[in-house]
Amino acid sequence: MRKILVALAILVAAAVGFYLVMERKDTRERQEDSNRRLLTLDERAVSEVRARVGEVEWVVIRDGEGTWSIEAPIRDPADSGAVMNLLRLMNQTEVMDTIEEPEQLSAYGLDPARAEIRVVGVSAPVLFIGSETPTRNGIFMRVEGRPGVLVGKAEMDSPFLNPDPSRLRERTLTGMQMNDIRRVSITESGDSVILEKDGEQWWITGPRRLPASQAVLTSLLEALGNAEVAGFIDEADPAEPRFRLGDTALVVGLAGNSVEREIRLGAGTDAGVRFASRTGREAIMAVFGERLFAIPQGVDAFLDSKLTKANRYKVRWFRYETDDGTLEVRRDPEREIWLAEDGREYADSDVFPMLVRLLEGRLLGWRQGSGPASQAASLEYEQEDGLKDRLVYGADGTVSLQSLPGVVFTARVRLPELPG
Repeated sequence: MRKILVALAILVAAAVGFYLVMERKDTRERQEDSNRRLLTLDERAVSEVRARVGEVEWVVIRDGEGTWSIEAPIRDPADSGAVMNLLRLMNQTEVMDTIEEPEQLSAYGLDPARAEIRVVGVSAPVLFIGSETPTRNGIFMRVEGRPGVLVGKAEMDSPFLNPDPSRLRERTLTGMQMNDIRRVSITESGDSVILEKDGEQWWITGPRRLPASQAVLTSLLEALGNAEVAGFIDEADPAEPRFRLGDTALVVGLAGNSVEREIRLGAGTDAGVRFASRTGREAIMAVFGERLFAIPQGVDAFLDSKLTKANRYKVRWFRYETDDGTLEVRRDPEREIWLAEDGREYADSDVFPMLVRLLEGRLLGWRQGSGPASQAASLEYEQEDGLKDRLVYGADGTVSLQSLPGVVFTARVRLPELPG
């Protein structure tokens, strides 16, 4: 029994010794890992960043929804991605070397420091940014309370290489996600066109409802979304004639699920820059973007190229009438055929080419009116989603839609013959 107790005591002592050795090893490794990192902070808990360059301090704060904004020295939206990247680099930049007995700090660009950065919301020391190393692969830095001069690894285009807090300014023209846009208005010299998204389809809704071109809307939103702010003109008066942001500006209104913007596009320069302003932003923006000089305007610029927005593959019933007779069929989706009331069957290859001609004829123009002067044919149809409409085709190339009263379209439609 005594031998067993002695053996157990030896095992316990060995286990305790092994634990203490491993704990010291873990502590040493954690310390070494900490020494290899510039700072250790919880990026998600940071509520404020203060960056001083020269005599100017930039203050960037995060609201309860996680949106960053600049509060000083100007008030402006911040680029959340740029702010989080700065915090990531503060937290993860590798320390390649420590100069334990440095020369005078001015030799490293640290007296005075080119920049100093402090964060609020977490316990973290101040970071001082110095010069780039002679080998151009690192940056001299100093961390408050940490001895020596640190050599941090320089990532390509690191904000530490060129400390400029203005890089934290949001640099998009709209400040919106383009795929969230549900309503667009374009106004110049008092003339406006309004476009709205209904489901997945765009429609002109002002001055009246007309089918809008998906391609034109996509191109417009891409032009606005891809435009890059090249610079800011702070404390300038937008009413200055050189900007042309007053009554002669092209005004673009954008409405998303929760955000609305009004963007004014003014004068352009020989360098391909156009001045712009937007709601919620005090500064005038100088914006790059070739397509900003070719914004479509007016109803006709947005008119769809197809007569209807119907999907021929979703049509489940239609009635087509001409002087030669009537074809009324309903689709049997299980058998993938079309059935007439008399039991006659028609294949997709007989029906879909007809629907293409009738529903997707090329739209050439429109005018106000009640309908074609002389009817040549008509089509009534219903889709699987419940969408219904009736089209009347005139002998003179005009077409009216029951869903769009008061409008007569001019369209290129080759009326199909009835199947034999």
